[in-house]
Amino acid sequence: MHLAFATNLIVGIFLAVSPPKITRANNPLRGTIESLRYQNQKIDELGIERVGTKKDIERFLREKKLVPVPEAGVGYYIDRSVPKWRRALTQEPDARGYLTCLAGKYHSEFNKRLKITSLCRTKAVQGRLKRTGVSFAGAANDDAQSAHLAGIAFDISIRGMSDAEIAFLCGYLVRDRAIGKTEATLELISRDFHVVVFNN
Repeated sequence: MHLAFATNLIVGIFLAVSPPKITRANNPLRGTIESLRYQNQKIDELGIERVGTKKDIERFLREKKLVPVPEAGVGYYIDRSVPKWRRALTQEPDARGYLTCLAGKYHSEFNKRLKITSLCRTKAVQGRLKRTGVSFAGAANDDAQSAHLAGIAFDISIRGMSDAEIAFLCGYLVRDRAIGKTEATLELISRDFHVVVFNN
């Protein structure tokens, strides 16, 4: 555990100081089945209820288990493809707060905004993404479910980003993964970061 922490910390610092071009060979946030299982394990440990349908999202919003994410803020905007009723994240853990904090740091560094392409999802949406090959994670009740069903995950498009911008986000997310705050993957094929928030 201590070795993994030290390794992640060193990688994060290196990416911040000397940003390389991130490729499949040197990607520090490669998606793995182990990472997906870990995400589901943490969701179960935290006792977070997963979304099934649109009605669940509406109920979770009423019960404050989910909170709305504004269409835009300092350092980010939500892509138009995301329906308004799915623009929500948890407040405990504070996934919405983490998004706004990360976006603010990115904006301070590059004077640009992150494009958010996905937030909370229903089982129907996740199942369709799985069937079409867009997402590796599914919607079945197993250890390979998507964290989007729990409302603690969001996706950031890297289309149009420079190598320095991608490396900056990689470094930030690797460091937060080292302290157990997040689990994140960089999908070079779909061109996005998948960020899962565990701790405030």
